[in-house]
Amino acid sequence: MKAYKGDLSCMGAYLTVRDVAQRLEVKEETVRRWLRKGLLHGTPLGRAGYRIEPVALETFLRLRNGSAAPSPQKAIIPSEARPDTAKWHGLEMLADGFFVLDQRWHIVFINSVAARMLGKTSTDLLGRNFWFLFDFLQDTSLSHTFYTVAQKGRTEACDEAALIPGRWLHLRVQPVADGVAVQLIDITERKQAELQERRLAQIVQYSDTVIFSVTFSGIITSWNRGAELFYGYQAEEMLGQSIASIVLPEFRAEQLHILAHIHEDNHYDILEATHIHKSGRALPVSLRLSPLPNMQNKPTGVIVVSHDLSLWRESNASLSSHEEQRYQLMEKYLRYGIWVSDAQGRLEYVSQSFLNLVKMTLHDCRHHGWFHLVPPNEVPSIQAAWQRCRDRGELWTLIYHLRAHDGCDHTILTRGQPVRDPQGTIIRWIGIHINIDDPISIQNAVTSHSSG
Repeated sequence: MKAYKGDLSCMGAYLTVRDVAQRLEVKEETVRRWLRKGLLHGTPLGRAGYRIEPVALETFLRLRNGSAAPSPQKAIIPSEARPDTAKWHGLEMLADGFFVLDQRWHIVFINSVAARMLGKTSTDLLGRNFWFLFDFLQDTSLSHTFYTVAQKGRTEACDEAALIPGRWLHLRVQPVADGVAVQLIDITERKQAELQERRLAQIVQYSDTVIFSVTFSGIITSWNRGAELFYGYQAEEMLGQSIASIVLPEFRAEQLHILAHIHEDNHYDILEATHIHKSGRALPVSLRLSPLPNMQNKPTGVIVVSHDLSLWRESNASLSSHEEQRYQLMEKYLRYGIWVSDAQGRLEYVSQSFLNLVKMTLHDCRHHGWFHLVPPNEVPSIQAAWQRCRDRGELWTLIYHLRAHDGCDHTILTRGQPVRDPQGTIIRWIGIHINIDDPISIQNAVTSHSSG
């Protein structure tokens, strides 16, 4: 609103809402709001019409500019005494903002914290009409709170974001003998944290990733859309239920123990388990369990992220089957022992012909080896030679003796070479065992190498 610099004495006997709006360059509704609030005096004429005396407008402008004493206005709290502002000065050092409004909504006391919050000095604010200074707050929930306290004499509280742009304030408004007292508490960080928490909760709720939370005793407290799709249960079916309802009996005690362990140590855990779909179908899952903190960063439960392992297991089983078929094909055409180890020399595969020779299983060979079938005096030289070839990445060739399950000693020729990736790093070893006591095996080996 621009200040009116014209001569009010030249106005007619009275003014209309439109006259005032044009002279002050504001909207007519703004003038009507001033009239309804008692900031500007006028005589109602019906249908939102008013008759406004020039002296009333002059008084309004004086109040607006914080100058001469205003003409009498309707008091919001009946009181004959003038405000005793001295009693409020003890609140100057209050950590929160604090100010007092008299019966005419003038600021009669404000501490430095509140002035700083409002972006002004105490000198700029003292004696000024609150609704003139913050005209944009009229007809808002905040103005309703102020008027309720003034008219009904009861304390009200509200959270407000309009008073200071970009900040959230908690206002506690209480009646006092000569007006209202207002306490301001900056809660911006808390509001921002709450808003962020709500946003994250919405993201989690509508995510297809399976996420739910439980108490440390296993009671389900949240259940998102991904969990509904994966387990087949709607949220209302699971909230308040025990996690045991979706866990196979043999895993229940373990998972409840892990929840209690997370409570004690405040750390996350990863485990594999088998859960149950609503239809009764088994669901192999990988679970990541993490502490769920509250606003004070204290754990109040556990958040569970569940991943479906069925596709991975099917893929792994298919790969294992493919590997087995490949080795079986090699076994069919190369009738002597084939062996494969990892880069460190740990056995991954040995062909059935060799297992038949030593009468052992692949598991036994992997974990115990067959050195107990080799003469003790040959074992150190075999181990030293293998270590040297493995460290240098050289071809491996050795002849040693082996006592088979039939009680006979056999002479074995073993050969191998490293397999490297494109960067030249050894990723595994592959080789052969040949029973050179067996002419057929020797012939097959020679034929294979010749044809290769």
